[in-house]
Amino acid sequence: MFLFLFFFMTVLESHKSDIEMLRRSVCRSAIAGNGIIGVRREDKNVWERRVPLTPKHVEHLLQHGVVKKVIVQPSTIRCYDDRAYAEAGAEIKEDLSEAATICAVKEVPGQLLIPERSYMFFSHTIKAQSYNMPLLDTILQKNVRLFDYERIVNTDGRMVKFGPYAGFAGMIDTLHALGLALLTRGYATPFLHLSMSKEYSSLDVARADLREIGEQIRKRGLPSECCPLTIAITGAGSVSNAAQQILHLLPCKYVEVEDLPKIWNQRTKDHHHVYVVVVRSKDMVVPIDPARRFSSKDYYQNPNDYKPIFHEKVAPYIRCLVNGMYWEPRFPRLLTTTQARELAKDNRFPLLALGEITCDVGGSIEFFVKATTIQNPFYVYDIQTDAVMEMHQFNGKGVIILGVDHIPAEFPKESSTDFGDGLVPLIERVSVSDGSASLEQQSEQMGPEIFNSMITCKGQLTPNFKYIATLRAQKESQAESKRKVLVFGGGMTSGPCVRHLLQDGRNIVTLVDKDQSNLNKIAATFGKNLGLEDGSGGLRHAVADAGKVDSYITSLIKASDVVVSMLPATMHAKIAETAIACNVPMVTASYVAPEMEKLRKQAEAQNVVIVNEMGLDPGIDIMTTAKLLNEIRRDGGVVTSYVSLCGALPQPENSDGPMGYKFSWSPRGVLSAATRPARFYAGKQWHEIPGDLLYHFIQPLVGFKGLDLNWIPNGDAERYLNSYQLGGPEVDTIIRGTLRYSAFAPVIYALRPLGMLDASTPVEELTMKSSKFLSYPSLLRKMIGSTNRDQVVNDLAAFLTKRISEDRARAHATETWKALQNVKMSSDVSPSALVTLEREVSIIMSTFARLGLLDENSIVPKTNDGFVIDSLCTTLQALMGYRSHERDFTMMIHRIRAFFPKTGKNKVYKATLSLRGQDLANTATAITVGLPVGATAQLILNNGLAGKNGLISPTDERVYLPILAELDRQGIRMHEECREE
Repeated sequence: MFLFLFFFMTVLESHKSDIEMLRRSVCRSAIAGNGIIGVRREDKNVWERRVPLTPKHVEHLLQHGVVKKVIVQPSTIRCYDDRAYAEAGAEIKEDLSEAATICAVKEVPGQLLIPERSYMFFSHTIKAQSYNMPLLDTILQKNVRLFDYERIVNTDGRMVKFGPYAGFAGMIDTLHALGLALLTRGYATPFLHLSMSKEYSSLDVARADLREIGEQIRKRGLPSECCPLTIAITGAGSVSNAAQQILHLLPCKYVEVEDLPKIWNQRTKDHHHVYVVVVRSKDMVVPIDPARRFSSKDYYQNPNDYKPIFHEKVAPYIRCLVNGMYWEPRFPRLLTTTQARELAKDNRFPLLALGEITCDVGGSIEFFVKATTIQNPFYVYDIQTDAVMEMHQFNGKGVIILGVDHIPAEFPKESSTDFGDGLVPLIERVSVSDGSASLEQQSEQMGPEIFNSMITCKGQLTPNFKYIATLRAQKESQAESKRKVLVFGGGMTSGPCVRHLLQDGRNIVTLVDKDQSNLNKIAATFGKNLGLEDGSGGLRHAVADAGKVDSYITSLIKASDVVVSMLPATMHAKIAETAIACNVPMVTASYVAPEMEKLRKQAEAQNVVIVNEMGLDPGIDIMTTAKLLNEIRRDGGVVTSYVSLCGALPQPENSDGPMGYKFSWSPRGVLSAATRPARFYAGKQWHEIPGDLLYHFIQPLVGFKGLDLNWIPNGDAERYLNSYQLGGPEVDTIIRGTLRYSAFAPVIYALRPLGMLDASTPVEELTMKSSKFLSYPSLLRKMIGSTNRDQVVNDLAAFLTKRISEDRARAHATETWKALQNVKMSSDVSPSALVTLEREVSIIMSTFARLGLLDENSIVPKTNDGFVIDSLCTTLQALMGYRSHERDFTMMIHRIRAFFPKTGKNKVYKATLSLRGQDLANTATAITVGLPVGATAQLILNNGLAGKNGLISPTDERVYLPILAELDRQGIRMHEECREE
């Protein structure tokens, strides 16, 4: 056998070069163009329903051109369903690797790019946008030939565009916002009857509404207080023209900029028209030299020779502004925040609504500070207070701003049809062009329009786009003073972390998650200045799976000054290993797992700091304990007992649900922890609780008479011997425990013997591949071996009575149980258990009924693996998640006893932290986990850990003192009390 393996490995080694040559040959054949086109599924935003090619375009390509096949990735949200593409002749499948040319609308995540292919999409790289430079690096590394739609132009302009529909949708939505702004100020207008563009089935239906609104204005007019109703439009391209087409459906009068003061000051009695002014470059700037005359050509060549005048000539006289102009930082801004604020001070800033159709954050309109989404399209900016508010906070002060960055998607079918009409003849040529040929040959094959849009080829920037490298270097040089933070994970705890880091304008945060919707939520809730390119701080994001630490993830890490991982603990080590190799420090909120511990020497050798355990538990518990223990010892005390308890719970008023608990995320972690063994030290002995009996050792929490709380030991307390220096002979108690409301434990110790927490034995009927379904009562009968459908409740009650009685007897007969009875959390007397076993089982059965576990119509959800615990988690998440009005509650308690030899007395220290969540985004759990992590990353950026290396513990004074001080400034603090015993 050994000789065979040796022979096999030898042959394999000898053919490695042949295999590599074959791989390269296959790749070359793909880049060479094979007449097969792939259409990628859009996943950047749930409202991104546009497509680069419609089914009719696919049919045309297959019947009238050189295209052999079109492969379409399946999608359930795009504006045309899979069946329509299949009927047009496309092949519907996930794998696009057969296609040499792949098209999409939005950027393709770097990890999902197939090497050696031609891609066509809006790449957002041509201005060297820093947030997409890692994507460009990956495109070059994977030898992708990239074509950017934005650069496919001829003498008439862009050949492939959604522009007109940005103007159509943007103008409609801006008029909708104008109606809201006027209503909030006390004036009802016909614009209230105009819906958002996304709510119309087609543009024609929207036009019909506009005609009706126009007729109302024509007949009945507008409130005199709103007149003259002036609307300014910037730009001269398709966006501006489309916006004007919408206004043509209303009774409008076009005026020149010079006419605005007269119309405004006369307060015209004409209430039956809307006044429209189209702003050209001559209305925005004038030469600094008064002797010179304005020249558009000269202005675009020498913008520094001109000064802005829009704030003087236009802004004081308009109620609505629709911005559709192209702008670059070398040009004066259309309107700065300072200019607007000065006008507002003089009561000369009547702007009510801004339609920022260009969606250029921090661009020509400086106070456009963040992009929005179709589902949440507006926000309000108060010029005088510099406050950014959501629409529900709008009180009539400020400008309602529209800034959707993919607004043509509100009319997905019409915009996709126009876009595809332009793309079809171009993508045909790309699909059969040879990407391995010389650039001259490729230009001949494709024609100049397409060739000139090719940003990368053969792993390099093409000659037309070499400037990107220069511009990128300039930007990176300018941003050297900026600190780059890379945050992995877009879950609920990441929000407060990101917000804290963004409070320092020197920081640029890049948030990475494989789910675009998570990134959007964080950006909408916590991110200001999304994607700024003017050198100021801001939030960027990248769609990627950090579980695959590939070249793309590595490039993100390498470009950062500190890495933060808010991912599950099992994913930290791979990221940390790469961070160490790239000499980048890292912060996590998790315990030091064995895989992370193995990296300690490597981090020390590389002089890299890795700070773990910086969340709530672990994190705040460790830091507050270390601080309190050090203070006791400095005062001469000898610690003899340490008990620390922590729980993330619903607020008491929201604890009326089943189990007295609610889940902020998947319940699996909570349920799995409920069956893990625990180890603690009491009576100067170590005690172990087996996982199957854990919740039979539950103890009442005395001393908090208004809270019906219990506690239970968790984890292994031995880890604190060294961390807290508790290994001396004087120590008699070391316990780390979890807090739960009293309704939690009975359900847990009922679910476990039923096999409902099993994560190792799959149930065939619960797998996705099974055609059978189980109701919850059927599953319970299966678990307890009952065959009588009509007796399931009685059989279940009998089973639980027997098992709970047996398990409790086993638990309470141990020395471990006796040791726990002697642990005091208060001087108050513990209440005795008054509930009989019969009554307890009755309560459990009532809870099961509330959960739907006794309802024959309640079907057990299927999962990939068929584990019962995963099915149960799906059910619990649906029934026990937080609703919009409900809040969570975090509580932490330390009880430390110390002996003072000088006085011969004992002192008991009790420290308590409690925090209530603010809303579903700012939960107490998210704040107490995310904020200390963010503060630690900030500490590293501020050189607070200079000279440190390796895996750093939060027990280090250089960590816990500044972090606890920052938490205290944010209102998160332990309240301490001490009494002699």
